[in-house]
Amino acid sequence: MDILIAVRFVVRAWSEVSPTTIHNCFRHTGILPIYNNNEELTINDNDNDLTEELRADVESLHLRNEMNIEEYINYPEERSTEEVLTDQEILDLVTYQEAEKAESEEEEIDDSIEMRKITRTEVLDALELMDQYFVQQDFSNAIRLEYDTALSKLHKVIRKHQNDSLKQMSIEAFLE
Repeated sequence: MDILIAVRFVVRAWSEVSPTTIHNCFRHTGILPIYNNNEELTINDNDNDLTEELRADVESLHLRNEMNIEEYINYPEERSTEEVLTDQEILDLVTYQEAEKAESEEEEIDDSIEMRKITRTEVLDALELMDQYFVQQDFSNAIRLEYDTALSKLHKVIRKHQNDSLKQMSIEAFLE
């Protein structure tokens, strides 16, 4: 699912949610006071009272670096998000981002060589080949024993890995 499909999915889902459903959800949580059908909600338009109440609440916290309430409510960086862009400005932003993306893709060309997957059979054949090589060489018995021991350990590790991969798993291990 790409971002556009996800956004369309969210828009479609929200359009199916009715105001009554939202109201009932808030009523069910108990966050807001419950009003009877004939009782109307009165909204206090006096922001100064609310600001003073907030200021008193913040002062009661006795913070060392308390922020100015007016600055908190009307945070300067938030105003920049309300700017309405023209169609041309939007196009300029998008084309600039696409140009940057194309440049970064050109710079990041993957020139690594992908390694081919080596099978267990190939590894076991290589170990057998190494064993034959050491037999053909004129090594002392101590060195030959050291190489035989190392090759034998490698052979056991590869065989164990092969046998472990062939074992049937229990249902619990499969579900983990």
